[in-house]
Amino acid sequence: HRGRLRRRGLDKLEIATEFPDVILMDLRMPVKNGIETTKLINIKYPKLPVIVLTMQDEENFIIHLMENGAKGYLLKNIDPDEIKRAIVEVVLNGIYLNNFISGVMLRKTQKRNTPAPSFDCPVTITEKEKEVLNNICLELTSAQIGQKMSMSSRTVESIKDRLMEKCGSKNTAGLVFFAVKNHLID
Repeated sequence: HRGRLRRRGLDKLEIATEFPDVILMDLRMPVKNGIETTKLINIKYPKLPVIVLTMQDEENFIIHLMENGAKGYLLKNIDPDEIKRAIVEVVLNGIYLNNFISGVMLRKTQKRNTPAPSFDCPVTITEKEKEVLNNICLELTSAQIGQKMSMSSRTVESIKDRLMEKCGSKNTAGLVFFAVKNHLID
């Protein structure tokens, strides 16, 4: 469906009948809450993106859900067009961060007690890792990066995990922030 969505444009979205492209989910649900459900979906179906739609605007909810696999977080008082934009963005690029959520994530990175960088001991990144990082910064999905670099999406995910460990990042947004801050992207 990803190709179909891209070719036909935003006006002609089609509903998948076999398996969803994305899940739009409330945090408050009767049997299992959205936090538990997001974690479970992320474990059982790691490639299935979840967008949370809620009234909870507390930073600890947002950070916890994003760290546990949510690919977008929307407040219920937003414009319906933004919901559509978020769904399309997550399906095409793997994540959606609006200004509110970007601000929350940036504040979180500023609060971390990370050691000061040192010019004597820079992070060593291979050329292949740098190319993957560049493509991540271009908002390409692991599948798109794999296709572009002639490798499997699993290999891309492994390189991405290694980069996050080297850079001290917990998610893709952290990798992008690290790359920009350290002038690692073209």
